[in-house]
Amino acid sequence: MPETISTDKRKQIEDMVIKTFSILDKSDINTEKYKNFFKKFSTNKEFYEWVREFLDGDDNFYMEILPYDNEPELKDIKKAADYLGIPLEEYIIYNDEERQYTSKHPVSVGYLNLKRVQQILFKKNSYSLDISQRNLKTNQVTGDSKTARITDSENYALTTYGNDEALKEFFGARADDQVKKMQMFKDISTQGYVNLKDLSSDIEDRQTLNTTDVYFLGLGINTDLVTPGLALKRTLKERKNRNK
Repeated sequence: MPETISTDKRKQIEDMVIKTFSILDKSDINTEKYKNFFKKFSTNKEFYEWVREFLDGDDNFYMEILPYDNEPELKDIKKAADYLGIPLEEYIIYNDEERQYTSKHPVSVGYLNLKRVQQILFKKNSYSLDISQRNLKTNQVTGDSKTARITDSENYALTTYGNDEALKEFFGARADDQVKKMQMFKDISTQGYVNLKDLSSDIEDRQTLNTTDVYFLGLGINTDLVTPGLALKRTLKERKNRNK
């Protein structure tokens, strides 16, 4: 295995990095940074040792970007990808038991980082089934009970998979809706089970939503989070009574 690198090969690597950044950054701030970085290696052996460590480690090249100053545009990214020979689009092919389907147009491709949606022991070594400690403003679990709440990632996952009934339970009777929660506890204690369809639902019982609506009103913003349009709760109730 070689312990150094040729001058031509070193120049080829440096030119590729510098050329890529010169395409992405018209201000040449990043280009000059990497030019100065490569000058630190006085010998080809030092450069070769850095390359080996770079490829074996988790480091990567990165850009320093100032908003509205040297942000790359989509055309710059496309030009840099073409220079490096990296495809940004590809046709999607789907195979079933009978035939093969190909997308009519190429679509964008890229890396998708997937995050675990389940809280497992090495991430959180404690779990709470108690939901008694709650925030007085929002009625959300807090303190020692907050580990019983559903996380944002789990919320996104349930929404993506279309688990509407689970969302109704987690963000209704088991969340800030105190009226629905007490009805749920009553049904469980008297019947031994509960059905979400049997629980009453009134948007005015959603404390978090009402708190949010009050914050908006404090900012001078009317919303329909709780009341449709700009009608007041009292007006809506009177309208309902007249309709009866």
